[in-house]
Amino acid sequence: MSTRSPLAATSRTVTGKKLGPLRRSGRVPGVIFGAGRASQPISVDGLDWEILRRKHVTRNSILDVTVDGGAAETVLVQAIVEHPVNRRPVHIDLHRVNLADPITADVPVVLVGSAPAAADGGGTVMHLHETLHVRALPEALPETIEVDVSGLADFDAIIHVGDVRAPKGVTILTDATQPLVRVQAPRVEAAPEAPAAAETVAEAAPEAEAAPEA
Repeated sequence: MSTRSPLAATSRTVTGKKLGPLRRSGRVPGVIFGAGRASQPISVDGLDWEILRRKHVTRNSILDVTVDGGAAETVLVQAIVEHPVNRRPVHIDLHRVNLADPITADVPVVLVGSAPAAADGGGTVMHLHETLHVRALPEALPETIEVDVSGLADFDAIIHVGDVRAPKGVTILTDATQPLVRVQAPRVEAAPEAPAAAETVAEAAPEAEAAPEA
């Protein structure tokens, strides 16, 4: 029996501006695609999706989705588009996968730990790549990759992609020489320039008026 979270979906025909009423009715539009088959527009119950979110289902999670009560398909959550203000989902992309075939995906990088160069030296941690491109079997694909920054003790220290330990079963495809994290030194404010030297009395004072002729 599958331990993957199930998701019931309904096929849909409405698109574009007609999706507004669909969303207001409490459903989230989406699409299932991939595996050499035609894309299938769907919608899912917003409450069902919220329950999955509370179970930490997010990008790169694997689900078993059924459409109109049909056979379950294994899908990867490829993208979740959220409203910029209320953060509610407005669209989901589900990618059909074969659990026996490796796939490639972009996995978010999460920084953990405290960088001494930032905490003690006043620097700023620079996150140079938000994601890493990886290859793995679908069920081995991590939702995030953690990178420990506690070794960044000075401003010359850099964590490169090649320094990251990939989770078991995962191959990192991003160029290993690429810098991933560093600490930028605090900006030093330039000292104000000294005021210009005072003009000489002769330059500053008005010229003496000529004595009247006798």
